[in-house]
Amino acid sequence: MVQQSAPRKACDLCYNKRIKCDGQKPVCSHCVIYKWECTHTAASRKTSARKQGFNKGEGHLKSRLKDLETRLSQALQNISKLEGLVSELSVSPISLSPVRNLPGDEAGFFETCHHTSMELPPLSEVLPAVENYLTTFNSVLPLFHSGALLKSIHNWYWYPDQRDCASWAAINVVLALAYRGNNPVDMFSTKTTAEYLNKAQSVLTEVTMRGVSLINVQVLAGLVLLYQGAQDMGPPTMLVATALRLAHRLRLQSRRSSEHLDSLDALQRNRVFWIIYILDRDISMRIKQAPLQQDIDIDLDLPPEEPDEDEAGFVVSADGRFRLNFFRARVQLARIQGKLYDCLYSVRAQTRPETRADNMTQVRHMLDDWTSHVPQSFSPSALSQACSPGMLRYFGILYGTRLSCLSLVSMAHSWDARWMEKLQDYGCRAATGNAAMPVPLVAPLPEGWETLVNESREFMKLSMSMEGKDTAFVWMTACAYVSGLVCLTANNMCQPNHGSLELDRRLADMALLHVEEMVLQTSHEPLRRIGEACKELIRYDRMAFQQGHRNNRVVAGQVLSEEVLPFYFVENGAEHVYGLKEPVTILGPLYISA
Repeated sequence: MVQQSAPRKACDLCYNKRIKCDGQKPVCSHCVIYKWECTHTAASRKTSARKQGFNKGEGHLKSRLKDLETRLSQALQNISKLEGLVSELSVSPISLSPVRNLPGDEAGFFETCHHTSMELPPLSEVLPAVENYLTTFNSVLPLFHSGALLKSIHNWYWYPDQRDCASWAAINVVLALAYRGNNPVDMFSTKTTAEYLNKAQSVLTEVTMRGVSLINVQVLAGLVLLYQGAQDMGPPTMLVATALRLAHRLRLQSRRSSEHLDSLDALQRNRVFWIIYILDRDISMRIKQAPLQQDIDIDLDLPPEEPDEDEAGFVVSADGRFRLNFFRARVQLARIQGKLYDCLYSVRAQTRPETRADNMTQVRHMLDDWTSHVPQSFSPSALSQACSPGMLRYFGILYGTRLSCLSLVSMAHSWDARWMEKLQDYGCRAATGNAAMPVPLVAPLPEGWETLVNESREFMKLSMSMEGKDTAFVWMTACAYVSGLVCLTANNMCQPNHGSLELDRRLADMALLHVEEMVLQTSHEPLRRIGEACKELIRYDRMAFQQGHRNNRVVAGQVLSEEVLPFYFVENGAEHVYGLKEPVTILGPLYISA
């Protein structure tokens, strides 16, 4: 039943003019003033509105309810579709290959983890790790200024309201580098490195997108250093490109951009740029693509030859008599690395072979000049006898890079399929007796072969003198290591009477066992094929030596000394001994039938 409204008290005049009626009878005060007839015939607005709302009734409410139910059903369907899509994309678009003990494998490269609190360990735990980093890794590659880094850590703990993502990421990068270098074979250190690395990359978007400052570039460079030793070069390739773009926005490659700064700030900007330059050239050589940073767009001075304000980048010889700016030497070697692309892989190198040979000769001269400026106290032979384990790692990477450059420019690299085929063909013919022909086989040895063999031997000795190689070191030097193995084996096969035969065979056998272990750990198919080719060359070397001994086929004027023989060969877990009974001096080439 509809409730009746109370009668209206206002007269028609007061109602229409929307003024308060005093309800005087027979005429209200306003009707008297306006000289108007005081009547009550107009309909009430409130009564009309109530009737209109009620007339819509229950049907209107049902219609609204049905519309809401339809929208809710569509929303639930959309949520279900999105959940299915998320489950399909739950795997990171970029992930590292399954290399054991490699930090960062546990999480995808661009997996986003929001650390709302941005927690760090207690200061008493962080400071020792940071001090270890400053005295080891940062002393040769000064990514951070020690004073500025310690101040940033102090501010983080004492001024929580000033915290930001870039500072938090920088501290995590430093801790990751510190734990990686602390004990590379310790599983706890490896796990801790991965944890700090994942934390740093969880705020990668904020670091790269929100503002540009030097610390943003330092974080990216630190991430590249951590991923540089990965089997998959995708993440460091993209990170170094981003770091270079941010560095260009800060004009780090230009001397003029630092003229208004104090000397310490300008010095650190220069150091950060040169570290990114090194990373860019190293990755360029490994992926066979052009470096992003061109030398023509740089007007900075190289790191100084003499110590500057904090002596960062300098190392001292074991006897304390000599000093070397390791950082400067690494930058100079990076310049040579950049020349390799123009020399070997560029379009001009592929279409103009007449200039390619000249460019390769020029790069060899540059490498010789680089070596001549390194004091003898820092040569591989000196370092393998007297050097701290920490410094051995950095010099091992340095000389591994040099050997890779030399083998590439000599066209005697382990990944060069044509050269490997020539060696296998020569070894097969020599091992089957064709080497006893009056006209000796022509060995496929490139120009500068003796230098390449000597460098390979010294690097192999230096590498084997290291204990506890971390996974990053193994992969950063893998190409040089395998190329050195191939060069020593090829030299034994083609020149069986050289004075270091026994040493080179021992080095080759040990290196082959190491390569086989790497294959077992990583299932890396290209490395497995290289290992099989090396075993084949070693087998040809042993067979050719026996064949040459039976035929007395040796080179005139060379002596097989007692140091050379006997030599040992490990095959299928068994040790085999080959050799002559006594040293033999040859006055001329002899071809005596068996």
